[in-house]
This record gives sequence, C-alpha cells and structure tokens, in this order.
Amino acid sequence: MEAQIEYEMEQNNKYLLPKLFRVWKTLNRMMEDRGYIIENENYSQMTYDDWLLKTNNKATLNGIYYKKDGENIVRLYYEYLEGNKLIASDIGNFFGKMKEAKADSGIIVISGILSSQAKQKLADINSELQVECFNISELMVNITEHTYVPKHILLTHEQKKDLLKRYKIKENQLPKILTKDPVAKYLGLKKGDVVKIIRDSETAGKYVTYRITV
Repeated sequence: MEAQIEYEMEQNNKYLLPKLFRVWKTLNRMMEDRGYIIENENYSQMTYDDWLLKTNNKATLNGIYYKKDGENIVRLYYEYLEGNKLIASDIGNFFGKMKEAKADSGIIVISGILSSQAKQKLADINSELQVECFNISELMVNITEHTYVPKHILLTHEQKKDLLKRYKIKENQLPKILTKDPVAKYLGLKKGDVVKIIRDSETAGKYVTYRITV
C-alpha cells in the first residue's frame, strides 16, 4: 500500500513539476515588474534541470520577495497550496506562515478550487493584509509578453496627481480598468490606482491612454 502511494506521488510530481517551473518563472517576472528584488537575477535563463536541482525535485513553491518603500522593507510571502479543494484551515496555515515571515502581503497559488469557507477566510484576512490568489493556469504563461497586450505602467501617487491636474479632470472621468482584469491582477492593482497604457500605432507611433482601477 505504501509503495502504491509513493508511486502515485512520484507520478503526480512528474506531472506537476514542469508546471511549477513555468509558474516560478512567471512569478519572478511579475514580482520584478512590481518593483520587488529578485534574488536570482538570471532566473529567465535557468533551465528546467537547473531548477530541479535547486528544488531537490520537490513539488513545492514558496518563499519571500522584498522591495524598498522609502526607508522601509516590504515583504511578500508566496506559496503553492496543493489540493483539489482547499479549506479554511489551509488558508489559515498560509496566514500563519505569512505572519511568521513578517510579510506585509501574500500570494497563494492553487491548482484546485477554494471552498466557500476558504473564500470567507481569505476575505477576512484581506480586511487586515492583502493576499492575492492565482490559479496555476494563470501563471503558466506571462500575459504581458503576449503580442496583443500593450505596456501597462502603474503611476505613483504624485504622477496620478499631476495627471489629473494637467488634464483638469477628476478621477471618475478617467476610463476604467477592473481589478479582475488579467493585467491588473498581474500588476496587483488596487482600487484607485492609475495605469498608463502604451499601444503601438501605425499613424502616431505610440498611443497613450490612462485608466483608473475600479
């Protein structure tokens, strides 16, 4: 019986590991785009075999990203949570690891679904700290590298103020982008954030628009 369980776990890892490798690469790029420091700067050149050595062939994915916010250090804890249906205790355990890591925010990567209790637990945590949840399928490919996805740049608070002042408009007069938009989710945009969107134009070369997150 134990041999059968070990065999099934080994087969599952063989199926899951290539996916986690691709997720790891996308996650690194995503956090780099958000301004976090990536410890392995050559992650984009790392091969699957190199990554297997780094992870000891284990189907796990977790760690901490850092970035500077003025004189403060901001920490984000991330982890892949395995399971077809996650329950409230899974989210609670993740939150415990977040606090242990002294993280200000977190990212959960899942391959299954969240139970209603898990969703409520996640909502409760988000009233205190920001925790984002991505399905593994959302991070298999970096959507920002797609040909038809224009460049999105998050404006700072000061840049947002200058934009509104320059065009003499109010926030509600800007075009909208939803927080659930794939690129907004990739960048971790919050309500009220403004992004500069740069598109290629055959006539103007570059076409710039701005959207506010709602």
